Amino acid sequence: MGGFGISAANDWLLIEDVRLVRQLCTPVTVQFDDGSVADYFDEHVDKGLPPERFARIWIHTHPGSCPEPSSTDEETFERYFGQADWALMFILARGLYGEQGSGVGVRGSGFRATHHSPLTPTAWPP
Repeated sequence: MGGFGISAANDWLLIEDVRLVRQLCTPVTVQFDDGSVADYFDEHVDKGLPPERFARIWIHTHPGSCPEPSSTDEETFERYFGQADWALMFILARGLYGEQGSGVGVRGSGFRATHHSPLTPTAWPP
């Protein structure tokens, strides 16, 4: 199952809402309905939200306890979010995994940095 995080106006990493779109799911795959994604984008553009608030945080689930991105996740993230100035992949399983990709211009040439952050409750401070 997957969807998009909608960020706060003043803090793009503060997720205020999670929106699901029509999708076809199996225990190990998900396919978003293109029309539903287009409707989701149209709705938020019509509300005046910039893409940074509604189209940069991809949230999805994994079966079992493996929150690591699959090769399909990595390919999907690159294909749909690779040209964005920043994006976040959030995977919910029995553990959590966050990956942030950001493009930063350096003297006119850009590079893409990816940060892997396993987020498990045992790693959280008390």
